[in-house]
Amino acid sequence: MFRKILLLLGICSAITMAGCSSLPDGSQKPFLQINSLTLAGPDQEPGFNIAFTMEHRSLEPLQIKEYKVDVFVNGTKAASHIEEPKDLLLKPGTPVKFKSFIKANLLNDVAAQSLQKSSYVVVDASCVITVVFDKDEDNYDFNPTGSFEGLISHV
Repeated sequence: MFRKILLLLGICSAITMAGCSSLPDGSQKPFLQINSLTLAGPDQEPGFNIAFTMEHRSLEPLQIKEYKVDVFVNGTKAASHIEEPKDLLLKPGTPVKFKSFIKANLLNDVAAQSLQKSSYVVVDASCVITVVFDKDEDNYDFNPTGSFEGLISHV
């Protein structure tokens, strides 16, 4: 009798856990690499151009729920952005390159304009990108994070 109850509990637990995950069976953590971070050109709004590449080796496509970007200049947070794309699927086995403009939304006007107007400016910057495939806290380690640190300038 005790074994039957234990078996029933095990089956219920497996069904419950399998039903809670929004990831396909056998999913492998995607790879994320930041390729470049530059200041936006003088003719553009003050901000940053970011290029990154993603790839995964799972059997099924993975849906990107959101991606979060934080940019720091000289140790100060200069930009923060969250994008929630609609129906963006990452196909397996194919590297996909993304480019994004991130507005310098956390800098005051003078600092933002100095980054934009000074064509020879070079600053110490860092960037962190997290791409969210599953918002479930139990699977949060599955979501890849990439970082970049170095000197940046206009293209």
